[in-house]
Amino acid sequence: MKRVLAVLTAALILSGCSGVKSVDLSGVKFDGAAVGDSFSDIDTDRYTVTERFPEGEGVHNFEEWRITERKRKITDITAEFEYIEISVNGVKDCKHIEDVIALLGNDYRKKIYDDEEELSEIEYRDKKADVTCGFVYSQRDDSLVLAIMRKK
Repeated sequence: MKRVLAVLTAALILSGCSGVKSVDLSGVKFDGAAVGDSFSDIDTDRYTVTERFPEGEGVHNFEEWRITERKRKITDITAEFEYIEISVNGVKDCKHIEDVIALLGNDYRKKIYDDEEELSEIEYRDKKADVTCGFVYSQRDDSLVLAIMRKK
């Protein structure tokens, strides 16, 4: 019996059943933009340039969001829900983490984002597009704070 359980456990681990399943993230947009889009298509005049954050090659820092590009394509976006319209599958009024879960499902990884600030994050992965998208929310009232999308 122990041997059967060991074989079943190994089969589950090797088959990937213990990992996060893939979710289609093509419907997650930040003011209409997403990773893979061209940075030049964004009207940057609408945002406030800042030098508060560390810069690097291809990094564009604004008070409202931070965008990284490589080879003219967006690879990373970090945006605040307060300032940037973040839509999930066409829905633009997500205010709480439950709103995102209702739209994208339960196949996510949950982790602490900032223990001191009482922020948690759920992260979805789109294996086909090789993209992750994390949604940071307040542990106090489940309100959404940030969204972070990255091309792996």
